[in-house]
Amino acid sequence: FAATQGLLMRLKQLVFVVAACLWMISGPAYAQVVFNDDSTVISLNGKMQFIADDSNSFALKDAIAAERAGQMKSLSGRLSRGYVRSSSWLRVVVNNDGATLVTPSLIMEPPFLDEVDVYVRAGADLGQPEDYQRFSVGDHTPVAELPLPTALMTVPLSIAQGASLNIFIHVYSFSTHTLDTRLVSPSELMAKTSWHQSWQSAYIGIAIALALINFLFALRLRDRVYLMYGLYLLSIGCATIGLEGLTRMLLP
Repeated sequence: FAATQGLLMRLKQLVFVVAACLWMISGPAYAQVVFNDDSTVISLNGKMQFIADDSNSFALKDAIAAERAGQMKSLSGRLSRGYVRSSSWLRVVVNNDGATLVTPSLIMEPPFLDEVDVYVRAGADLGQPEDYQRFSVGDHTPVAELPLPTALMTVPLSIAQGASLNIFIHVYSFSTHTLDTRLVSPSELMAKTSWHQSWQSAYIGIAIALALINFLFALRLRDRVYLMYGLYLLSIGCATIGLEGLTRMLLP
């Protein structure tokens, strides 16, 4: 029995050593994000580090310290925390292993999040807070202060050949706490923003047009059902304007 117990103990130690070696070889998930001149769309979901700031007191220096202390954990997918009143900090390192400079854009959705701040620093090491450039792209940010005047939350980036970018993202919102992130090429950015604005504008226009038709029916037929349905359609159109980030484009 003693010999069997000793054998099991050695087996457990061997499994632990093998697992540790595999983890060291694979490295953290965020180090594997690559964007080069052949890339068009790279999703960052499941490739970022995350820490919750339940006290809403973290600054960039605190997020850097948490990463140095190994307190940030890997996300298995997109950020999705439901309805919470706390902040989230995300980190990712993007590498350009190509032979030319690339200029991707970081796109984040949904666009109705209240506060989204992106901190960017050249180089894979963490550095100091003053080394980072800050971009505010949340729904509460005026259009004049956006890095790019688009309905989607967009941050332009530039990565030299063989270089890396260190990116921290701070998220806080009174609405649902979720974030979808991806890197896109300039051509993909143009196609994405054009499609988004065209599709949502058409949807809103149809909703408002149907609302006006129902208002005319209500006036002509003296039927409150048409009035109520028209108000319902109008509310859908107005709500979509805000949810899809078009409000700040119409009322900067």
